[in-house]
Amino acid sequence: RAVQFLIDEVFTCPKWLFRSELNKYTFINKNTPIGVQEQSPDYALQNQQSYMLWDMLDNSRIMRMFANEQANGKEAFSAVDMMNMLHKHFFGNTIAGKTLSIDERQLQKNFVDALITAAAQMEGVKINKRIFNSPAIIDSPDFNMPCHSLSSASRTIDMGGTQTARVSDAISIKRGELIRILSLLKSKRHSGDTATQFHYEDVIMRIQTALGQEIK
Repeated sequence: RAVQFLIDEVFTCPKWLFRSELNKYTFINKNTPIGVQEQSPDYALQNQQSYMLWDMLDNSRIMRMFANEQANGKEAFSAVDMMNMLHKHFFGNTIAGKTLSIDERQLQKNFVDALITAAAQMEGVKINKRIFNSPAIIDSPDFNMPCHSLSSASRTIDMGGTQTARVSDAISIKRGELIRILSLLKSKRHSGDTATQFHYEDVIMRIQTALGQEIK
């Protein structure tokens, strides 16, 4: 239900809000480190959609979904279920061979970008990995805290780290989705208008580059 809500309410463009007559005269006000600035409604929407997708497709979140599936079997809402819902929403018009709007093209690129972030060629390879990413961790007071003092600390649960993420199904499912998108776009690269076709060629190149494939 939560994913369907996001599809209906976040990964869409409510034109009544973002393309209203009022937007021709004033923009959204946003607090920034240099003061209040006006922000283009379209930019604000695309930016928030990007952040939402990055968060949804974060490796640690996908790993927790697989852990839930391990514990609850078919009763669990799986990572594959979520990916199928997102794919159907973002690429429904592509599957139908239709011309895509600017909003649809932007959403597809945001989705692919979020997938690539954690599924690119080097993410599944152990190169110059360290036990600690930063020396500051070792020097921190919490790291050197005596074991007996941890009894009053707030409870934290470690669900995985860089090693488990690298060998988990989190990367596999995102690479699988990228390959599914790649196959779809290659089959539809001549459908739609010129802008749609240029968009498909661009996304094809992005995916092939990220996966280390020869560009064709």
